[in-house]
Amino acid sequence: MLQYMLMILMVTSAMVFMLVTQPLSKGIMLLINTLFTATLTGLMMPSFWYSYIIFIVFVGGLLVLFMYMTSMSSNIMLNLNSLMMISITSLLLFITPLLVLLNDLLLGESFNLLSDYSMMSNNYFKEMFPINLSISMLYNAPSNSITILLVIYLFLALLAVAVIINNQQGPLRAKF
Repeated sequence: MLQYMLMILMVTSAMVFMLVTQPLSKGIMLLINTLFTATLTGLMMPSFWYSYIIFIVFVGGLLVLFMYMTSMSSNIMLNLNSLMMISITSLLLFITPLLVLLNDLLLGESFNLLSDYSMMSNNYFKEMFPINLSISMLYNAPSNSITILLVIYLFLALLAVAVIINNQQGPLRAKF
């Protein structure tokens, strides 16, 4: 149930991220979405270490982006659109009870099997092998897609930063 709620909140925060226009509010929405992603990953994995590391890496990248945006646009005020906030809140209040009522119909058995498999596989490996295999489980069946997705995301972020920062054009902000 908590996983469904986190998935709804992740989708909603991604939609809000596309609607906001100011850099500071985009950074806040990205931080919120990162928190939801790390929490959902921690709930699906046998331990929270992997999601903790993901959260720390993402927050480090967000700090770099925040410093860049505040140096480029330091005097822009944060304006909140009340109509957008009301519409998003009403959307959340409408979708949440609907998801609770239609729990099995929307996601079916595949999501339940995935969460059961991750917990079952952890107990299976602990019983079969006395050594700690929590690190090697990052690359096994239920979580390998998350690992590959994060590697691709970090690679694309690296490419974006390399394109943004061009050595021939000088520093990001002129010194006075």
